[in-house]
Amino acid sequence: MPDSLGFGGRYMTYTEKEGLSSDIVILMIEDHRGNLWFGTYGGGVSKYTPNRHGTGGSFPHFTEKEGLSDNRVRSILEDQNCNIWIGTDGGGVSKFNPDSLGTGGSFTHYTEKEGLSSNRVCAILEDRIGNIWIGTDGRGITKYEPDSIGTGVTFSYYTEKEGLTNNKVMTFLEDNSGAIWISTENGLTELGVVEGVDSAPLLNGQKTKKLRYAIRQHGNNDGLKGVDFYTNSAYLDSKNRAWWGSGKCLTMLDLNKYSPATVTPRIQLRQVEINDQYIDFRNISDSLIPNIEYEGVQPFENYPLNLKLTYSKNHLTFRFSAIE
Repeated sequence: MPDSLGFGGRYMTYTEKEGLSSDIVILMIEDHRGNLWFGTYGGGVSKYTPNRHGTGGSFPHFTEKEGLSDNRVRSILEDQNCNIWIGTDGGGVSKFNPDSLGTGGSFTHYTEKEGLSSNRVCAILEDRIGNIWIGTDGRGITKYEPDSIGTGVTFSYYTEKEGLTNNKVMTFLEDNSGAIWISTENGLTELGVVEGVDSAPLLNGQKTKKLRYAIRQHGNNDGLKGVDFYTNSAYLDSKNRAWWGSGKCLTMLDLNKYSPATVTPRIQLRQVEINDQYIDFRNISDSLIPNIEYEGVQPFENYPLNLKLTYSKNHLTFRFSAIE
């Protein structure tokens, strides 16, 4: 059955011939004006601006020639001020500030020179209070925090040292509670909001908040089957469920039912093995007696009290349980 434009619901193909800057398209977003931005790997960005009749449009390009820092684009974001942030694979981030008519604008660049941890950018997120999170390919996260009057900026950093599961960041999600979820090459990192403190008011009378986060790691032991996550493969749906794509499966977490542990589990030692060998300390073999000395065995468990070993018995394995 033909559609309203008379195309019969056919697939339409757009290539360099029709105006794209490159045929290798890896991501896309729609801005507040209804323009579509297509990020390409090698051809910069093409913006599709539909005409007022909805029967066609134009493809203006944003490449290194027009001021983009690098033509290898890996992420695009429109912020609450209608700026377009473009993450590149080698040129850092280019922020495009459109003019009032939406027909032109100017670029501001952020690279290692300006404070980024790496010029290879995989993911960008704006959180609910206006901070920009920039995920890099191998050097963790740079958080861009504008000041309350918009005249300055502070950079802060998150890496494996601060608790990331891996420094190669693939995607960001912000859930309904304000927590930031970061997928990496080796699991998920959750930044749960702990405390918000009002800072100086903005010019429009609103206030921003300085947030403090509790960092939690999620991996195979938490139920993840796939931990090798991909770029541009995370989504928070309308039912508050988070979705991630990996090299092994599609993972979903229902955040309405998710409750992070708030109490540190009590660790209970159960058993000790020596040199990868199971030992019944209540019935020890005669061959081990010259090498092992202890004063007794913990009741209901299988580990010795005040254990002393010879130098050759130097590989210990501890079996334990964690009780909430």
